[in-house]
Amino acid sequence: DIGCGSGILTLAAIALGSSIAYGIDIDAEAIVHSRKNAQLNLMGEKCCFIAPDQFKLKSSPDHYLIVMNMIFSEQRTAWD
Repeated sequence: DIGCGSGILTLAAIALGSSIAYGIDIDAEAIVHSRKNAQLNLMGEKCCFIAPDQFKLKSSPDHYLIVMNMIFSEQRTAWD
């Protein structure tokens, strides 16, 4: 979940069956807030909220789904 904010899309991924989900944000407060939401929803063990520079994809992933809930101009900035 790129630009995770409150972590809602990350939590939704877990609720829908993902074994692990990552929430990524440049805002440290958003990461803290997302972690609290995951704990409140008993999903903290399956969620990982981090800054972009901490995230590394595996060299040969089995399956990944990348989601973002941003307007197009924000998406372009995030992908850059």
